[in-house]
Amino acid sequence: MMKKRNELEPDFVTGASLTITETILGSREWKSAKTVMLYSSFKNEPGTEILIREALRAGKTAVLPFTDPEFQIIPYIVPSLEEKYFQTSPLGIREPSPAACERANPEKIDLILFPGVVFDQSGNRIGFGKGCYDRFLRKLDPDVPRWALAYDFQVLEHIPSEKTDIPASALVTETGIRNIYLNFCGLSI
Repeated sequence: MMKKRNELEPDFVTGASLTITETILGSREWKSAKTVMLYSSFKNEPGTEILIREALRAGKTAVLPFTDPEFQIIPYIVPSLEEKYFQTSPLGIREPSPAACERANPEKIDLILFPGVVFDQSGNRIGFGKGCYDRFLRKLDPDVPRWALAYDFQVLEHIPSEKTDIPASALVTETGIRNIYLNFCGLSI
């Protein structure tokens, strides 16, 4: 799946990312959120720069993950997209600089958007295999919308999952938002 994503044409990534962005910006959850946790796109993941910019423009608190050497996600508030607030991780991911940004309180997060490599119809995800997001998502109120951003081809019927996995509450792809709780009833939107 990573190989397929890495080989995507730039025009597809740009177009799908814009569609995903417009869907999120039009959602009730985005509009009502005061603190939004996003991520910096990496290796053809759906783009998030416009979402970060729009969160800041709208006066929302924009939070991004910093991953420490033990693969623990630490949330930081990013006051702007100026380079002085960012650094590059050992994996090449743009992340907030702990020296320049204020640490965020996970209890204040109203909406979290996160990536993955592959997902299923029940919201399960497989990332890079370190469990970073599973451990972090446990720190959030269970009612906080947990939205995974992906392309349609990354969503399979079923993938292996474990009891320690925390599923997404919705999948946002270029064809719309799939609320997971509706899928349990055999419905989707």
